[in-house]
Amino acid sequence: MRPTGKAMAFTGVNVDKVVAGKIVEHGGAANLLGPLLAAGALAVQA
Repeated sequence: MRPTGKAMAFTGVNVDKVVAGKIVEHGGAANLLGPLLAAGALAVQA
């Protein structure tokens, strides 16, 4: 896929475990399905 130069927006969440003021675990996820479909980077097959 060629670059379009268009802005892309997506949502995500980060979860950190903090112990004694320090991050000791990190996890996260982002919802990229919608933006990738809208950009034409993914195709839906029936």
